[in-house]
Amino acid sequence: MNLSESGAPCFLTGCRMEEAARRLAWAVVGGRLSHHNAAMQIFADGTDRIRVAWIADLLPNELAPAIAAMIAQGLAAMKQTLERWSGVPSAGRIGSR
Repeated sequence: MNLSESGAPCFLTGCRMEEAARRLAWAVVGGRLSHHNAAMQIFADGTDRIRVAWIADLLPNELAPAIAAMIAQGLAAMKQTLERWSGVPSAGRIGSR
């Protein structure tokens, strides 16, 4: 899978899912990144809410803002999808307090 916005090929590798922990971990190789490991984990927050932790460890540090923007886009897309599927009114939606 090509993940590079610059057109330089980079690929997911070493993808591992821990279903019981609701955790997904992966690495990205290629492109301008010399190192990129990431993990995402889902935590229950009460009976009808969740929290998502998305951690990325990468080099070079100069690419951190671009990766942070991609993470923010991914989280926003997940939030929108989950809210659409849940049918929960706006006041009870994920992320609102």
